[in-house]
Amino acid sequence: MCTDSQVHRDAGWSEKARAALVRWVISRGVPPEAAEDAAQAAVAAVLAPRYAGLPEDERRAVAFGVARRWVAQWYRERAAGQRGERPEAGSDPLSGLAAAEERQRVYRLALETLDPIDMRIIAARLLDGRAFALIAAEHGLTEAAARQRFVRAIQSVRTAMGGAGPT
Repeated sequence: MCTDSQVHRDAGWSEKARAALVRWVISRGVPPEAAEDAAQAAVAAVLAPRYAGLPEDERRAVAFGVARRWVAQWYRERAAGQRGERPEAGSDPLSGLAAAEERQRVYRLALETLDPIDMRIIAARLLDGRAFALIAAEHGLTEAAARQRFVRAIQSVRTAMGGAGPT
């Protein structure tokens, strides 16, 4: 439940963030009217209950991430219009954002079903770019065993995501 002080704090934050987002989106070549839409979408996304407890710098990062995706979608639609293509139904940037957030949620759930060692192996390989020999040494495995655990864990995540997932 939000208190009055949280609502006032969020309102102040959202106005400052909206102004900064509008300036940033305009600096990317988007017309001011569209920049307002992008900023409103980003602020609305960050004020959702799932981000309520985030510190200000993290909320700002989320807002700018939403704005970046919005700008990218705006440019894709603009390019499609210049080529004479019709925009896809439901090509609203927020519908794409909702789909991306849903994929992330499913991805996180799929990762949570893995053995903790497999999760660390995936993170070391995909996020840190470490070699299998180093990963194996860290976990007391042979290189072949580390590689096989990685492959099986990735297959498990892909299966949970309906064929999509990390590569």
